[in-house]
Amino acid sequence: MKYFLLLISLQLSFFGLMSQSPERPNPIRLNQIGYYPTSAKNFVLADVQAKSFTVVNSKNKRVFKGELIDKGTWEPSGERIMLGNFSGLKKPGVYTISIEGVEPSYQFEIKKGLYHDALDASIKSFTIIY
Repeated sequence: MKYFLLLISLQLSFFGLMSQSPERPNPIRLNQIGYYPTSAKNFVLADVQAKSFTVVNSKNKRVFKGELIDKGTWEPSGERIMLGNFSGLKKPGVYTISIEGVEPSYQFEIKKGLYHDALDASIKSFTIIY
């Protein structure tokens, strides 16, 4: 009887897990590490129809507004792609992209020396310690 109850509970757990839908990734695809102040700043919006976007700072204040450009369907993934450009935003800070009806993007940073820490770490990995 004990094994029978264990088997039933395992089956229910398995079917419960199978019925959950997989988590869909955020449709706003961008460089999550960040951007240099003077670099090109683009992102892709996948499978969502929208006309515009805003960039908000860490205080949730709108600092940039832009229009999305329809780029059609990307054949390898079958996703409908919209392109956003916010290269005009050059002020260092922490930001997110906001689009009506879509979960906000991951936070990203605009700053000088953005990859400096990664460069230091990679160089240190080549040093030999005796």
